[in-house]
Amino acid sequence: MDCCSIGSWNVRGLNNKGKQEAVLEFCNVNKIGIGGLLETKLKGNKVQELMDIKFTNWEFHTSPIVEGRLLIIWRKSFVKVVVLAESTQHVHSLKRSGSNFTWTNNQDGSSRIYSKIDHGFVNEEWHDSFPNTAARFSWEATSDHCSCVISASATKTIGIKPFRFFNFLAEHHDFKLTVEQSWKRPVSSQGLKGIYIKLMRVKHCLKMFNHEVIGDIGKRFQDAKTSLSEAKLQVQAHPSDTNYQELETEATANYDLQEKMYHKFLSQRSKITWLQKGDSNTSYFHAFLKKRRMDNRIVSFMTEQGIIVDKFSDVVEHFLNHFRSFMGSNSSVTSRLNLSCLEQGAKLSLDQQVGLLKPFSVMEIKKAMFSIPDIKSP
Repeated sequence: MDCCSIGSWNVRGLNNKGKQEAVLEFCNVNKIGIGGLLETKLKGNKVQELMDIKFTNWEFHTSPIVEGRLLIIWRKSFVKVVVLAESTQHVHSLKRSGSNFTWTNNQDGSSRIYSKIDHGFVNEEWHDSFPNTAARFSWEATSDHCSCVISASATKTIGIKPFRFFNFLAEHHDFKLTVEQSWKRPVSSQGLKGIYIKLMRVKHCLKMFNHEVIGDIGKRFQDAKTSLSEAKLQVQAHPSDTNYQELETEATANYDLQEKMYHKFLSQRSKITWLQKGDSNTSYFHAFLKKRRMDNRIVSFMTEQGIIVDKFSDVVEHFLNHFRSFMGSNSSVTSRLNLSCLEQGAKLSLDQQVGLLKPFSVMEIKKAMFSIPDIKSP
């Protein structure tokens, strides 16, 4: 299936036949494959009677530990659920949309209360297996709690990822040479166009440098760590051999470099304050990166008619069409500019344009400002 949904709803009692019909309709409308019903108040053989009468094509599990509180249902043709563990409390959060509040006491006037007491939580394994997921909370007619629908879309490749410069690249001993060789190569254009061409050329050189020289930064860090451990064992076995001591020194230097580059990579990707004490916090930052990646994904949108679209290919096409509608088109603002007026005023020289690309001191900025004449309109 291209898209599936997981539903959760605090129904506050499921003995009423009207609520049973509402839950069944909710599952069919939202294409629920796996559902969790909370506070069902169904005990004993009542659960089996409900499944036999209303949910004929479904399997279920209800725990005796939390009897009457939690009922897990799933479609037979969609998935097979195996319960690995159960307890009185399980807390494992998803990106959410819809209502900010999930419960109300339904009283009138100033006694009305809204609260956010229903949540969706996941663990790191969920992030790895279902990256394109989001939780949507919405009000239903038969309960004072919001329902929660978790949609999961299949991951698809939508194009080539853009190159991003990471600070750890500058730590490599060949970085400056790579940039210098690319920048010194002549170009046919001058002025800002020439600078633009050089910058684009440096970008492609760094992209190749990152792919061919740096490679997988995480793997290189682990390899350097393993090599250092092996070198220490060799020195321990041959304590008086200077050759093994030199190999240990080289492995230590390589590990220090790879560790510094890898930690800069994680710190920049996570965009949170890097901890200065303790261990490297690698597992914590990896988990944080996965959470940021999930938070930044757009997995659904609402049409002008109020319809939720969560099919991944439709979501991608929607946003591509949005940007195609105005990118590359002529702007009504720039089309009204009189370019001849700009030609008559004072302009920056080539040296001044290049100088703007390097960092200035305060005195240099003041000097540059006073040396450039004011541009006057004709």
